[in-house]
Amino acid sequence: MTHEPQRDAEELILAARKSIADFCVTACRQSCCKRGGLFAREDEINLVTQGNPSLARKTRGGLYKIALAPCPSLDGDTGRCLIYDKRPQMCIEYPIRIADLNSEKVLVVNECDAVSRGLLDSQIEQIKQMGYRVI
Repeated sequence: MTHEPQRDAEELILAARKSIADFCVTACRQSCCKRGGLFAREDEINLVTQGNPSLARKTRGGLYKIALAPCPSLDGDTGRCLIYDKRPQMCIEYPIRIADLNSEKVLVVNECDAVSRGLLDSQIEQIKQMGYRVI
């Protein structure tokens, strides 16, 4: 896959995420946030753990895994993300991303409420038409 088609796919994926942003903030049941198992970079740990980095452990890949469920940044009363505007890269890329640089695979998290309700169906179909394998 050449560089240009990947850029087109990345732009489509970004647009797909933006298209569900209001849904994520107002209507989502926080499936991703309640499940636990969030991965974050070292520079994101303090923010995600609300200043308690002992909640995370470093993985062999260099990321940190926060096994606690729900996410420590999920407000228990409102169900809203306390750090939404500064959330980790993993959260920004949820629920759809290109697997790896120069990959022909796009990862889609079917457990995401927006995905299961079909809110990304048209974008996922466009990505398939671009030659990507959606997994």
